[in-house]
Amino acid sequence: MLPTTVLCSFVLLSLLQCLVGWQPTIIVFAQDTNNTGGGGTLRDVLVDDENLSMFRQALSELGILEAELDDPAKQFTLFAPTNQAITSNTFLNLYYNGIDNDPPTWHDHLEGTVRNHMVENVALTTDQIFDGTKTHLFSLQDPLPLQHSFRTIGNHGAQVQSANLPASNGLLHVVDRVLEPEFYAQSLKQLELQSELDYDSLGRVSLRTIVDFVNGFDQYTHLPPTGQTHVACRIRALNRIGLFYLPDTLNRSPEIKFGEFLNASNRDETIHNLIQYSLPHKNYYLDDVPNGYEEWILSPNNCSHMLVTKSKAGDLCFNDACVVESPQARQFLANNGVGYVVDKCVVCSGVGMLLDYASRYTETPNLKDAAQFWETSEWNLRNLSMSTGNGSAITLLAARDEAFNIFNPEDVSRISTDMWKNHQWNFLNHNMLQGIYLEADFARLWEENLGKPYNLTALSGENVTFDYDDARKVVLIQGGDMIKSNIIGLDGVMHFIENLPVPKSVTHTVYDIAAEWENFTTQVTLIDTVFLKQDMRRLSPITGLFAPNSDWENKVIELEDISKSVLENMIFADLQWCSTLRSKVGERLESHNGQTWQISLNTTTNMPCFDMEAVFGGPVRQSCVTKCDILVRNGIVHQIDHVLFFEVPETVGPQPPSIPTMRNPNAPVFWKSPTSPTISWELPRPTFYGPINPAYAAKGEEGYGDRSGATANLRRRPGMTALVVMAVTTLMVGLFVGWA
Repeated sequence: MLPTTVLCSFVLLSLLQCLVGWQPTIIVFAQDTNNTGGGGTLRDVLVDDENLSMFRQALSELGILEAELDDPAKQFTLFAPTNQAITSNTFLNLYYNGIDNDPPTWHDHLEGTVRNHMVENVALTTDQIFDGTKTHLFSLQDPLPLQHSFRTIGNHGAQVQSANLPASNGLLHVVDRVLEPEFYAQSLKQLELQSELDYDSLGRVSLRTIVDFVNGFDQYTHLPPTGQTHVACRIRALNRIGLFYLPDTLNRSPEIKFGEFLNASNRDETIHNLIQYSLPHKNYYLDDVPNGYEEWILSPNNCSHMLVTKSKAGDLCFNDACVVESPQARQFLANNGVGYVVDKCVVCSGVGMLLDYASRYTETPNLKDAAQFWETSEWNLRNLSMSTGNGSAITLLAARDEAFNIFNPEDVSRISTDMWKNHQWNFLNHNMLQGIYLEADFARLWEENLGKPYNLTALSGENVTFDYDDARKVVLIQGGDMIKSNIIGLDGVMHFIENLPVPKSVTHTVYDIAAEWENFTTQVTLIDTVFLKQDMRRLSPITGLFAPNSDWENKVIELEDISKSVLENMIFADLQWCSTLRSKVGERLESHNGQTWQISLNTTTNMPCFDMEAVFGGPVRQSCVTKCDILVRNGIVHQIDHVLFFEVPETVGPQPPSIPTMRNPNAPVFWKSPTSPTISWELPRPTFYGPINPAYAAKGEEGYGDRSGATANLRRRPGMTALVVMAVTTLMVGLFVGWA
């Protein structure tokens, strides 16, 4: 006999049919049973019914069929949707795709759905379910609402087709619809469901504030077959941007939050760089991602790669944004993906940023040294092309830590300081190419070069050598393997490599760089001759000046004096950049030998000059820089047009005329008239200003060396004997005059 409640329902439905012409579906229930029975488990019951094969496969792939439904010690009330019910359901039909993957593509969604059909620790008949005393059944996922009048279950009124199928560990009811869990009614668009993404009572900017501002909610409604993960930054993280992370902007505004995200003219960029980038097209379920996991995934808008990692301690991170885990992991499901509340905001990243993430969250290869140089560069790591190159995309070559053994700790500390910043930038530029070169491009260029090594010019202006191992299908850079390739960033592409490309600013000293220049061999040879080479390699920081061979011609210089009197004129302490020299116009700068030089400026070329002053008011000669700021390991080098000399004239300069004094003195009376002068009188010596040239002081002379290199031929000074004779003669004359 049918239950009274069912008969009443039929009467009511008949009345409705008369009124509105609605035709109900008549369901005939199997006989209720009050006890479990049968010789098999719920698993066996499912196996015997091919109409339940899709539900059974889902249970099997999730490990529930054998682990729980085949356990005789457990009791379940199990609602099994038919194959037709599953294929008719938009979401479950999608979740069923990829079920054979390991793990299934929609693993947690499938598991949540399946567990929503399981009531644990009780075996309920339909009479017990619809006894009028219950409003809900509590499944292993969500509460299931009951509609007693129509004997339906779930949010969409699923009806039982076959009831009370007995098993040794429970009862099975076949239903005509999927019992949808609550997340089926929610998309990732509903940010308000997560309190840390919603509007804030304190007036702080939240993710919902930004999405509402740019009208970007539709970005959260897509249903990709592969699933998607919403990496959602909580309100605290959003309001720390620029303070603890993400200091750089893409539009040169002072900060990101208002300069980019809440900037009406930047709406499309915000949708592209923030919203779309934070929705990678893959479901990353916390329990499915193994510890030690590392994966580079390209964003759906091809904006840049994202690094997904899970540490050995179980921390799941997206770039440097990690899932908030207090009091428990903030994971939530929606019908079109999975979401996490994370401790930082993720934005479309430049290759410099991706290198930083790789150095902190991956172990192979170890990239901490490379990242350190980029982080201290003061460049815009969100878009390196805003800081270097011609403004277009770049290719970054990031070497593993072992390649940085060419640097000692002092080198690393030195090159990261402000004084050596240009050297750091040059080194970094040597590890970048202008334009995008994918791994396939390097292989193609090798083929076009007839299978031979070839060079590409780095942003430093120097060459980097590339080759290809055809047997292993591996690109070689500076003789080392390309370890990982084609990591896409907002500003270009990055490759991890084995060997480090190093520019001459790292390998060459002041001496070494000049030794390679054919037009400067004369000065280099002189440096070798007087053993000055080691000092020019050892001293740091120094600035070296090199003059061309043509300006050394026809110079006569005493070899024993050339180091102090000439070569050391062109060595200066510290880094005397051309910009520094321009700021010192009118000042004097001391060279290595103690000489000082007045700095001037060539107004035609805007190049700094070193003035060589004439002693007797002649024209000032200049030695001007022709090529600035050539970087070397221990300093910088400038090419100049003239050798630096301090001049002394070979003959005495003319004296200014004087007006004679008109007087008629008495003629002196001599005790004895000299037949010849006691000494040979000379014109007075010129007065020299500035420090005495040490080379000449060593000879007892006070003059300066001749700029032309010729040895000065000054007449000798009166000797000591002559001075004594003069004094005695003068005394005798005085005595004679007084006696007379």
